[in-house]
Amino acid sequence: MVLPDVPVPGRTTPELSGGQLGQLTALFRERGVKVVFEVGGLRLAPGTPLDQAGERTAHNELPHLRRWLAAGGRIDYRTTDHAIMHHLGDAYVDPEQFPDVGGTLPVLLRELADHVTIVRQEIPGVRVGVIESLGYFHVRGPDGRE
Repeated sequence: MVLPDVPVPGRTTPELSGGQLGQLTALFRERGVKVVFEVGGLRLAPGTPLDQAGERTAHNELPHLRRWLAAGGRIDYRTTDHAIMHHLGDAYVDPEQFPDVGGTLPVLLRELADHVTIVRQEIPGVRVGVIESLGYFHVRGPDGRE
């Protein structure tokens, strides 16, 4: 939570001040450290139309990423954190906490593509990764063992 310029719950100041963030970006630059940020990718706020999930999530995440860039940082990689299975799988795992939003794989993939497109327009050259949790799947080896 080093990117937000607002305090996290229970704190009165952001995790890093603007000056501290600048020092961190300078350290990474000086050392040639590649930078990756993991984000949700598709997170639906209540009332968000499914066909706007990618766009709205990107626009919610970009202010935090811009703060890093404004402090002199670079972003080499960005990866999403189970953007698809959060909506397809969680409703099966815990339907009370994660109600089914009615998404299908094709719709969610289109929204993730929208999300990536917006982020790449804002951060040209950023490489994009996608993490989808294997915990949602059962994989059997050739010997039948799970």
